[in-house]
Amino acid sequence: MIEFLGQEIDKKTEHLLKRIAKQTFKCNGQSFRKIEVGVEFVYDDEIRELNKQTRNIDQVTDVLSFPNLNEVFNKEINKKNFPDDVNPENGKIDIGDVVINLNRAQEQAGSFGHSLTREIAYLMVHGLLHLMGYDHVDKLDASLMRAQEETVLAKFNLKREWDMHFKCGFVTILGKPNVGKSTLLNKLVGQKVSIVSPKPQTTRNVVTGILNGQNYQVVFLDTPGIHKVKNSLDEYMEKSIEKSLEGIDLILYMLDGTKKFQQEELEEVSAYANGKTPVIIVVSKVDDSSMDRLYPELAKLNVLDKVKEIIPISSFTGQNLDVLKEYILKFMPEGPAMYPTDSVTDSSERFLASEIIREKSLWLLQEEIPHGIAVAIDNFIEGDDLTKIDATIFCEKENHKKIIIGKNGEKLKKIAEESRKAIEKMLGHKVFLTMWVKVKEKWRDSDLLVNNLGYNKKDLD
Repeated sequence: MIEFLGQEIDKKTEHLLKRIAKQTFKCNGQSFRKIEVGVEFVYDDEIRELNKQTRNIDQVTDVLSFPNLNEVFNKEINKKNFPDDVNPENGKIDIGDVVINLNRAQEQAGSFGHSLTREIAYLMVHGLLHLMGYDHVDKLDASLMRAQEETVLAKFNLKREWDMHFKCGFVTILGKPNVGKSTLLNKLVGQKVSIVSPKPQTTRNVVTGILNGQNYQVVFLDTPGIHKVKNSLDEYMEKSIEKSLEGIDLILYMLDGTKKFQQEELEEVSAYANGKTPVIIVVSKVDDSSMDRLYPELAKLNVLDKVKEIIPISSFTGQNLDVLKEYILKFMPEGPAMYPTDSVTDSSERFLASEIIREKSLWLLQEEIPHGIAVAIDNFIEGDDLTKIDATIFCEKENHKKIIIGKNGEKLKKIAEESRKAIEKMLGHKVFLTMWVKVKEKWRDSDLLVNNLGYNKKDLD
């Protein structure tokens, strides 16, 4: 967890720095989930005073680090190694604070001939490495630290000579349930990052998919289907949609090409098109044979004059997906990559495993059950050749539990088998999966239970 203090920075820079922090810890074998760090942005006068008070040096500098931990270098940051530094409120380990001088960052960016973003990112990595025990008192230490800095920055295309022609932006995919949002995301990214089923509300979280090219990175946000709010889980999904629209560069609004367009959908897309963010309408599930039938429906969209483009596609055949990519790139701004350029998602393997189990359940269970299930990963123990996973399927009724388990446990065995195979494919090695089923009545109506099962609205703040 990273907390920004002091002078405000724009949302995109904040997002980038969070990802850079995560990558810095990862490169040093540390888990970002276990760490807490404060980052403060100040100007010349403030950092000079801070430097004088803490180091007895009456000078302006570019970055200061204040470690809380001792002897972190080559040592895992966990509760066992640093028991006295655990924050009791969130269970994370406070490793210290980094203070960055925005005045000096601007000056140095001009001197080195690269972007301000690159300079702030460098100072961020530099400061974090100090918190983890790195130093540059001699040439060997300095070279080790410098190598780590460049390794992290290169992941985000933040080289010393930053290519200003590199494009990066955020795209939110909106639409009613089951219009094909997750399928489109998986096709665009070229890998399965969002689960798919024929049942509504399959997607509950905003799922990030990352498309990387030679000179671009597009970050897609797959959202839950837009629907009426009925319970606490629906409130979480609605808030996640709202959050996904902050600081984005393009909206893809999807319509199902196999159905008549609803007036509600046309009103929604019109409202989005009247905003500041450009909108492209994507009509899904279209092929050449369906175009004649589709023309009257497409005519309804002609009144939406503020929509930038209307593109019929088929995720199944790949029809017009290249065209869609070209139009998406037209709206992407120049800037550094927001994620490592070899990433396809920011979802953890733990989260992906829980989603795989839920997906297999959606396909294998009866119609009345899936909406009332959630999956919790109780243990996720990674090994080089084997990962052990303990998972629990939660349902709302005792008779649903019996159906999930099945006669002689056959249904649960099938869900576990299919889930295990899919998780093994994702991880690239063997998985030992243990599953249980528990009842939590009306969990979707309870803020507490919804939060405990991984749908915490506070995480979206």
